[in-house]
Amino acid sequence: GENAADDEEATTARYSPSGRRTAVSVPGFSEGGLDDPFRELTNALAELAGRRWGPGDDTPDVRRALRASVGTGGTVVDVPERERQRTAVRACLLVDVSRSVLDVLDRSFLVTFLRRATAEWRDVRVFFFDEDIREVTESFDARTSKGAIDALERAETEWGGGTRIGASLARLRTDSPEAVSRESAVFVLSDGLEMGDVDSLEREAARLSRRAGAVFWLNPLAAPVEYEPTARGMAAALPYVDGLFAFSGPADLAEMAHQLDRRGQHGRIGYEYDPRRAESNHHSTTHHLGS
Repeated sequence: GENAADDEEATTARYSPSGRRTAVSVPGFSEGGLDDPFRELTNALAELAGRRWGPGDDTPDVRRALRASVGTGGTVVDVPERERQRTAVRACLLVDVSRSVLDVLDRSFLVTFLRRATAEWRDVRVFFFDEDIREVTESFDARTSKGAIDALERAETEWGGGTRIGASLARLRTDSPEAVSRESAVFVLSDGLEMGDVDSLEREAARLSRRAGAVFWLNPLAAPVEYEPTARGMAAALPYVDGLFAFSGPADLAEMAHQLDRRGQHGRIGYEYDPRRAESNHHSTTHHLGS
């Protein structure tokens, strides 16, 4: 968010390693480019939520065969097989639509991600926030992206007084408490620039962490290798999230999925464990030594 009340922090976010305000749009982004990363993320999230046994073609399901044999006088005529069936994903998506976010994020990527989540995950709630918060889930249920784009433009037009993340989380808790549960993963998509009370943000982040099954923070400013979460709001919320990840394109979703799949939500996950950062640092060091 942007406001004269926090010019110093906003300037830091624009120009320093804590979050340079430069465009990170994805050249030539197309919906098809999101297919594999989104599927991988969905599978990883479903894995976190737990698994259940279901009919399939993997291993013999002797217990189900014995239950079925009751109708044949105890004779097992067929041994069904079973496979791991992933549970459906439940999620709450909280999207910061302040200028400081939308100015650096590819909007087509954002809208496509939100539409895919709404269409393909079982139970999804989508909220836009800036100086206030509103639910926009229905705008992403439509067959085309027009409703989603209209909702985004409306929020940009009506808001702009400075992002209040803590106040928005508080209102979500009081007005829509059912949107978050221990069965849901919460995604906060924001640059972490808090123009309201940072103490309020810290309190609400702690409450959100206790109520949700998992909390992941997606930051479009976290893509550059030199990024560090030093903005006051981001630093206040960080202890209460399971992972802080970059969010600038499909490759970031793929990396998030990879980390969750390999290490789980309580493992060593987040932007700091992204191997792309190590590779960039290595190339930078090599270039410096060779110059």
